[in-house]
Amino acid sequence: MLVNCKTDRALILVPLDGGNGLWMFPSDPGPWAGLHLQVQPLMPILPQIADMIRSRLGFALEPAGYQVCPDFEDIVMLESKIPATLYVVQSENLKPTGIIPADPSRPLRLATLPEWLGRLPQERQRLSWLRAWQIYQGILVQNIKAVEAVEALEALKALAQREQQP
Repeated sequence: MLVNCKTDRALILVPLDGGNGLWMFPSDPGPWAGLHLQVQPLMPILPQIADMIRSRLGFALEPAGYQVCPDFEDIVMLESKIPATLYVVQSENLKPTGIIPADPSRPLRLATLPEWLGRLPQERQRLSWLRAWQIYQGILVQNIKAVEAVEALEALKALAQREQQP
């Protein structure tokens, strides 16, 4: 159960209906997908996420049928090695992107999550966004391990040697 955020910042992934069956994710400027939230310490995170979505996207979280996935929170490092917690918001009935209120002081960028994944820096922490994408695809598996190619080859060689032994 999500209660408090483990970092001073949070990134929130919120799917919206972009039309033609596309899920669009609004994001603040920068290389990382998601809406940025400066977390208020010692305050529960769910009301903070709900307030941010209401002010930035123009709808109330729960009445709109959205909820924060209780089984996913992942710490990632933003620019300058600033830690942030990644949260996933889900819904069965997505709101259209056209409801987002215009705010020139806080522009939003919209793209599909696979487009965001292609733009992310080629770092190991991309796995957090890949796990988030798995949640949106209905696969809730967090036991993914990234390994270097050399490590994978060594593990395969060791496995082959064990299978050859009587």
